[in-house]
Amino acid sequence: MDYSKFALFSDLDGTLFNSQTMVSAENKEAICKFEEGGGLFAVSTGRTQYKVKKILSDIVINAPSILYNGSGIYDFKKDSYIKTFTLDKKNIDTMLSWIIKDIPEVNIQVYTDYENLFISSLDTMNHGFISNHKPCNISNLDIAWKEEWLKVLFQGQKEHLDSILDAFLSKGFANQVDFVFSSDEFLEILPKDINKGSALNLIKELPQFNNRIICAIGDFNNDIELLRNAHISFAPSNALEEIKKIAKFITRSNNEHAIEDVIHNFLPKIKL
Repeated sequence: MDYSKFALFSDLDGTLFNSQTMVSAENKEAICKFEEGGGLFAVSTGRTQYKVKKILSDIVINAPSILYNGSGIYDFKKDSYIKTFTLDKKNIDTMLSWIIKDIPEVNIQVYTDYENLFISSLDTMNHGFISNHKPCNISNLDIAWKEEWLKVLFQGQKEHLDSILDAFLSKGFANQVDFVFSSDEFLEILPKDINKGSALNLIKELPQFNNRIICAIGDFNNDIELLRNAHISFAPSNALEEIKKIAKFITRSNNEHAIEDVIHNFLPKIKL
């Protein structure tokens, strides 16, 4: 199959990954065939480049990809950033100090371009969360403040995250930064007007994407702009209902090799 007119951007959790956070052999084989046929395969994720390299060590990512939910555009072939976007941190430290003091069960990570800093109390650390977001350096707010931030991630119960979001919005932060839920237990702060879709629009302008049909697949709220800005959008059947309404096509679920479904069953039927 000739895939040379296509570029495919895939979300990870709930999309490329199955429920065990693994990539099926079927998906791996399909990606390999896609690239052999001239296709460009990229990821679109909130994760760091280090985490992506580790968990996708046996998959070739042959196109510039979206990290930090849009705050980073990364070239895995060159092992370097193409572009990063940083947060306006004004007064955010006061809010983070309040969360650390009054809602200590919520875990906070600050992401820089090359570090992931855990700044919450060690007494209430969620070790499973930390394990899944390594490499992670234990730090504090004073040290983290000296760095440029690409995003802030809160992990906790939905009711606590909703309270945190309401507090930020009540103090006018909507004019300064953007907020997005990347799962029911993850709330993220991103630079204003930065998301997976804004990153995709920048990537579209790169020479290797000239005359390519840009395809994207995702399952959650942080994928909305990605799907809206792709030429052709997909959602796995396990996606949120609002995401499936946005997508042009619905694929098999993430536990039924959604990426294989896109590559083998949908793309060959698209008229170029």
